[in-house]
Amino acid sequence: MPRRSACCAGGWSAAAGFPLGQSLQAWHAWNPEVFASGVWARLDPHINWWNTMETTFGAVMGAAVTWGAWRHRHAWAPMTTPAVTALPAGFEWVGITTHVVLLVLAEFTDVPVLGRYADITLLVGVLPLALVAEGRWAPAVLALPVTLLPIAGKTVRRLVYQEQAIAPLAGWLLYGVVPLALMGAAAWWLTRRQDLEDETGRGARRDVRRALLLATWTCVALNFAFFAYPWPWAPWTTRTLHALVFFACAGVVTWVSRDGEFLHPG
Repeated sequence: MPRRSACCAGGWSAAAGFPLGQSLQAWHAWNPEVFASGVWARLDPHINWWNTMETTFGAVMGAAVTWGAWRHRHAWAPMTTPAVTALPAGFEWVGITTHVVLLVLAEFTDVPVLGRYADITLLVGVLPLALVAEGRWAPAVLALPVTLLPIAGKTVRRLVYQEQAIAPLAGWLLYGVVPLALMGAAAWWLTRRQDLEDETGRGARRDVRRALLLATWTCVALNFAFFAYPWPWAPWTTRTLHALVFFACAGVVTWVSRDGEFLHPG
């Protein structure tokens, strides 16, 4: 029941979040007179309305999934419950590898047909959902390094090759190899730690908090680099406001994760 409720919260919030974000973008396009004077005239040059749509979509969906998990926090299995995996390790890694290859081809090549893999939400989600539900390594591997892979790849492509803002070797190391290595190590550590928990489950909650914070701040940092480091004390661009929003959201995640009791029944 809690899993079903969380899935329903995610599905309905996605269905509501996208049109809500798109309506803001449409409102801006259809009402230019509103942005011709006053405070909106000063803010409009610094707002990327496409990013506003995406940020609204993500904020609504994230808030709803968080609420669903918190609402049913008493029904979740305790962190001391042993994980039951029905998928053999070999099949699991074949599935993970298949998903990664298809994801890379879809994001960074123009291969016909396969390029649609990441564009069709149901298609790109079916294999990961099956792996997470039945696998041992997939939950951490897909949530950490695999999720980061297209983000890191797009950051390298933009800063190293499109804008040539950094030397290739340094760019690949800073924006690609190091973040992915950190995420991969975190996934390995998080999965291996499952066998080392005490009866209280406190170690598991601590490990999940650390992984969440690592993923959050790594993604925010790469996004900040992709935005060309829009520091608030520098001349503002259309990226500055959204960078501040992302930092504020990361700060909220950090604050909520400080003691691990937000989603724990206590």
